[in-house]
Amino acid sequence: MKLPNKLLAVWMFFLSCSGCSAVRSETQLKPVWTTDLLQNSLYAARVEQEHKPPVRHWTSPELAFVGSKTLAVSFDDDEQTLMTNLDQLRHFHFRTIFVNAEDGKFKNRDLSWATIDGDSKLLPMRDGGFVVVAGERLYRYSGDFKLITHASVPPDPGNDSDGEFGTDSTIYVSQLQHWLAKEDPAEESIVLCHAANDHASYFWIDDESLQILNGPITSEGWSYAFSVSGKSIIQGSLIVDHSGKWEPFCPKYKNGAPSFVSDNKVFIAYNQDKEVRYSLVTDGCKQLLDLPGGSSGTVDARAASGNRIAISESSLENTPLAATFTINVRIWDLDPPREVMKLSLTPKAETGRVVMGPAFAAALSSDGKLLAILLGSKLMLYSI
Repeated sequence: MKLPNKLLAVWMFFLSCSGCSAVRSETQLKPVWTTDLLQNSLYAARVEQEHKPPVRHWTSPELAFVGSKTLAVSFDDDEQTLMTNLDQLRHFHFRTIFVNAEDGKFKNRDLSWATIDGDSKLLPMRDGGFVVVAGERLYRYSGDFKLITHASVPPDPGNDSDGEFGTDSTIYVSQLQHWLAKEDPAEESIVLCHAANDHASYFWIDDESLQILNGPITSEGWSYAFSVSGKSIIQGSLIVDHSGKWEPFCPKYKNGAPSFVSDNKVFIAYNQDKEVRYSLVTDGCKQLLDLPGGSSGTVDARAASGNRIAISESSLENTPLAATFTINVRIWDLDPPREVMKLSLTPKAETGRVVMGPAFAAALSSDGKLLAILLGSKLMLYSI
């Protein structure tokens, strides 16, 4: 008996999805609360500065759960622009505002650190505290926002420039050195990358005392997308441990680009049969998740917690007078792989200026049950 086409389509869908549960989509979801960050004077000043000419592409604010009941929104309040004289360098601030994750109210515990570059970072620690890297200084705070200790970045005489900024061949001042930081949850330590002179030096730092545990381990070349996993560092297609010996990481992904890591899970973009795909793999090269790339825009992991990961798909469509920026946030469970939530966000189009897309960040709570989204000046919390 030949089934009608509509009935056949329904039957085939039932066969393919009989073992999966429904995905919670954006039509089913409303945030638990929404907070307007413009009500905070520091964030409002940043937005005002961002919209002053000339139009620039600012580093997007970052979002993190600090402990289970606090959200940290971190951002620069200015940036260095092209200049021709080192005397034009100016200090600005890396700032963090803290929001109560239970009700979305500001905690009035704003903190700031002076810097001259855009490499600053806040890293939450498992004890509810956090570490800040700003300029060439490290700061360790407790969960109640008290400064415990601070230190300078470690000396690296074998990989140093005369200064952090210098004049390049185009007669403009550019940044020559970078101090980048990533958290290593498995080891309760921090990895610092000192990038200078087309080389990189890596240091493991104790997340309480801020003292050096290991390093420096050096490499030729460097990347903003280096990843930390257990006692290893992954840079491009290579992996290194405390021994300092670089080896190939996952031959299948030898041309891949790792962009995110958490709890020994690495998110990699790679090419397969001329198609861009995205995989989540363990540091032992076991594939946990494999996704196709979009026809346009970018895909990246945003946050992970235990067996759950948040992945964003973003695209920007420009027209002469407006731009539409669309972000899909997908929440996946990994064992077995299963999409449990999809959230689609489309900010209002802006006109009359070049648009690079709104500020966007996402964070998962430590138990994986809460998703925080920062979009433009709106901070939203969702229950998964």
